[in-house]
Amino acid sequence: MPSKKSLEDIDTLVMDTKLTIIEILKTPLMMITMMMRGTTETVELDLDGQGGKIFLRVLLNLVMHNYPTLVSGALQLLFRHFSQRQEVLLAFKQVQLLVTTSDVENYKQIKSDLDDLRNMVEKSELWVYKVKHSDEPKKKKKTEDSEDGESKEGKGDGDSKKKVKQQPSVWNISGEQVSAIDLDHGPSINKHSAENYKKIKEILIRLSKLCVQETAEPGVRKPRRHEQRLLRNMSAHQVILELLQIPYEKNDDIRMHELMKLAHEFLQHFCLGNQQNQILLHQSLELFLTPGLLEAQTVQAIFQDNVQLCNEVTQQVVQHFVHCIETHGRHVPYLKFLQTLVKADEKYIKKCQEMVMAEVKSAYINFLNHCYIDTEVEMKEIYTSNHMWTLFENFLVDMATVSNATTDRRHADVAMENYVTITIMNVIHMFFSSPFADQTTTLQGHRPLIQSRQPIFVKLLQGSFRVSHSNWLSGVQKFNVETCIRTLADIAKTRGIAIPVDLDSQVNLLFEKSQNVMQKAKQWMSVRTSKKETVPMINRDYKHIIEGLQEIVNSLERQLCTLVQAELSVLVDVLHCPEQLFPTGSKCEISGFISRLIRHTKCLLEEKEEKLCIKVLQTLRKMMDVESDCRDKVIINTT
Repeated sequence: MPSKKSLEDIDTLVMDTKLTIIEILKTPLMMITMMMRGTTETVELDLDGQGGKIFLRVLLNLVMHNYPTLVSGALQLLFRHFSQRQEVLLAFKQVQLLVTTSDVENYKQIKSDLDDLRNMVEKSELWVYKVKHSDEPKKKKKTEDSEDGESKEGKGDGDSKKKVKQQPSVWNISGEQVSAIDLDHGPSINKHSAENYKKIKEILIRLSKLCVQETAEPGVRKPRRHEQRLLRNMSAHQVILELLQIPYEKNDDIRMHELMKLAHEFLQHFCLGNQQNQILLHQSLELFLTPGLLEAQTVQAIFQDNVQLCNEVTQQVVQHFVHCIETHGRHVPYLKFLQTLVKADEKYIKKCQEMVMAEVKSAYINFLNHCYIDTEVEMKEIYTSNHMWTLFENFLVDMATVSNATTDRRHADVAMENYVTITIMNVIHMFFSSPFADQTTTLQGHRPLIQSRQPIFVKLLQGSFRVSHSNWLSGVQKFNVETCIRTLADIAKTRGIAIPVDLDSQVNLLFEKSQNVMQKAKQWMSVRTSKKETVPMINRDYKHIIEGLQEIVNSLERQLCTLVQAELSVLVDVLHCPEQLFPTGSKCEISGFISRLIRHTKCLLEEKEEKLCIKVLQTLRKMMDVESDCRDKVIINTT
């Protein structure tokens, strides 16, 4: 009689042998996949003489063993057997053509940077700053001493209280250009840690620059789709997402604050004008649903001009940002995200409008009640009130500020410039373009009121004219300013508002110059389009190659789409009724197959095999849908 130990050894040997069988069975699958990658035609390879039934019977039997490693191996092989076309399609989508020398150099640099970054993220606990527990008593004593000092000073005149330095928080980090890493600001760290901070900063800046191209207009960037695709195929975003999840001392480590800001900037550039990358980052949306302003900016970039994602936004996401506004204040990134949802790609999305309004309605109900119910006035009443003219006086101050600003562009207030040239100019243009504006600009009737408003009107025209002479204006800004000036000048002529002679002549001269420029631009464009060859041949070939590959991938996706769905459908049927694969009367030991699958998902979670666990659960859900459909058909037939 063999001993218990010898029986266990025999069982282990048997299981290891079966694991070896699984490794052997992987070979024909790899051969099939390789053959399919070499052709778009259907590959029929019968390895067992029965259409693959014996192969599936072996796998199903292996799944029924009480040996988790063996079960996982059999399931992986089973899922791969029914996802060969999906693998082929995914492989084609990840193909990146390196056509030019710069492509090759970019690939090498990205690979090197990602390897270094991945290594530093994995070993972050060795170099990221951490508060030493031995320092805590000293810190506590210093805090008590400072509080005593403040209380003593507070007994005086009350004006000499010592100001407590605010620690930087995760969600109010400013956009200043001062680098804590370069200047070695923050808590004391060793040389190795300082080098890692600097190295990661350099990598993040390089990766961000690859994603976008700066334009002549300040703050306006264009996406570099080819490089964005290269970064996506090399899974750069995954490494950055892992970097964002590194634990660190949020109240002390200002160097890490800078790295977090750069990491978010990369993600925002990574999905700029790229819907595929936006959808990819949307899968990790939960990571960004925090009160952080950087996170809000990244979420805005994910949804920006993506109609599909905006239509799929959940109530939970909208509620999160409305709650952030209520608890953390009306910060611009929160409001910009909500604005992004309601209008995408120049299209208003009614579903998002209703969702956002339903959430913010309670917060602003008192304001709406006062505007529309208590005062019982219509919107046109604003044109006869003094409120807008008070606002115009405030506009004049801002217009003068940007007109008198320093010519040094390194210290320019770009946000203020955009506010004046876009927001203010649009408000003035829309106000005076409205048909209700006749009530506020006519010289007949309310003469005393108009006499008090007329000087402000003239100042608006003067201020706009001064802004138009700023040498930092971009094309869009210049267009907005000149449109505003034209609107004010037309109103002055049609309503008989007196304009100083020199200002009137200068405005007319401005329009003449603008007209001449437009004519010259049209002539230049016509000459440019008449040229047969304006782009170097290498660039044209480069573009044709990239577009040709994309057309092939799109065509392949259309061909394989139904086949991928068919493979999944067959897998569901096999797992739903595995006994159908076995001959009638044969010994089939697969009773309780589904319950075995369900129990094994727990083992998969414990072993951290999340991908396989998700596949199993998704397949089980599909099986439930099949059962539901079958029940519906039975009910229909019986009735």
